[in-house]
Amino acid sequence: MDDAQKYRPRQLRDPDQHMDLLVRMRKELQFLKGYIEPTQDIIEILEIDESDLIPERYDRYFMKLSLKADRLSSQLTNLQDTIAQVRESWQAQVDLSFNKTAKLFTVIASIFLPLTLIAGWYGMNFEFMPELNHPQGYLGVIFLSLMVVFGSLWWFRRKRYI
Repeated sequence: MDDAQKYRPRQLRDPDQHMDLLVRMRKELQFLKGYIEPTQDIIEILEIDESDLIPERYDRYFMKLSLKADRLSSQLTNLQDTIAQVRESWQAQVDLSFNKTAKLFTVIASIFLPLTLIAGWYGMNFEFMPELNHPQGYLGVIFLSLMVVFGSLWWFRRKRYI
């Protein structure tokens, strides 16, 4: 529980450290919650006990103990909720970073796909392709390829993909 109160995200260098720490804190809180709930049940039984086993003068102590156990249980629940929120926030940041990377790779693949088609088309080595024997055929393919690259970049910028 001390880790949860001292947790400072900027102190951890490796992103995996964040998840490891959050998982460890969540397990510790579940462990503590596993002890506090039976304790609350026992205190409740002792508090409403009608037998003469426990004198009435101790009732107020059991009431205080019950209130403290309830408060502790509430604090544990709040910490569990906070850890879940931090984990979800961290996961959202990781997902956002991954999405940016995937978008970049998609743009790169989209630019090179038409170039691959052009290279495959002109790499078939057919004899009867008129542009192969044309004196400006090579420059035409280079110009077409550059137009595809710059046209794709312009379109992606216009759509705000890059």
